[in-house]
Amino acid sequence: MRILVVDDHPAIRTGVRSTVEDYNGLEVVGEAANGEEAVAQAKKLHPDLIIMDISMPVLDGLSAAQIIMRYCPQTRILMFSLHKMREFVDAARSLGLSGYVAKEEDGASLRLAVEAVLRDQTYFPSPV
Repeated sequence: MRILVVDDHPAIRTGVRSTVEDYNGLEVVGEAANGEEAVAQAKKLHPDLIIMDISMPVLDGLSAAQIIMRYCPQTRILMFSLHKMREFVDAARSLGLSGYVAKEEDGASLRLAVEAVLRDQTYFPSPV
């Protein structure tokens, strides 16, 4: 599975890369620092999965996801965000994204989300 990691913080991108590359068969093929770069990288790389933040400069993650889904409908998108607000989770779900993981959760939650996507399932937190 080819993965694109999108976050405006380099340390977060490095951490996500490290977490997902621990799995056999997963490869981070690119990184982007904002939504506009994410769209360009998605068009160029056609990743299987994008792990993307919501709050980024230039173009936010939800807006970028909408554009990416038009150009790369086979690409699954997993939001990985600092925001745990229900409206963000609901927005990701309503867009047809593959899941949502809060950054404050441990790496195990991100791994569980990626595993769910590998099984063609979704991963969203339970309603509060």
